[in-house]
Amino acid sequence: MIYLDNHPENQITLVLNPNTEKSKKIIAIAKSLKNTPVLIERTSDELTALQLLSLCEKMNIHPQELIHKDCVKNSEFKLDEQSAAEFIQNNPKALQYPIAVKGSNVVLITTPTDIFKLTRNNAKEIHLEH
Repeated sequence: MIYLDNHPENQITLVLNPNTEKSKKIIAIAKSLKNTPVLIERTSDELTALQLLSLCEKMNIHPQELIHKDCVKNSEFKLDEQSAAEFIQNNPKALQYPIAVKGSNVVLITTPTDIFKLTRNNAKEIHLEH
């Protein structure tokens, strides 16, 4: 389980599938960030449905937006928020985009350089719950 309450400002937690090329690039960039001595990599299978729902709510996205299209056979596949979060929890490789957390900031990483949003003041301010 990933504990996100009171997340330290000097720590980046990445929730991702570490076996993808995109994730490897994101990890490398995150490790190069100054003033962030601690990098915690978590696989998407460590994320609970409740945590995922909380993160998605704060990023103002539906959890289904995180499901990789290759994991869905029907392009009109629709799930409610709870079902989509549970789908990702039960199929962690379905997580299409990594999520980065630093302090009270959460960023959806759609491109590897999105990790730099954590060093600017434009990352979404949220209160994380576990």
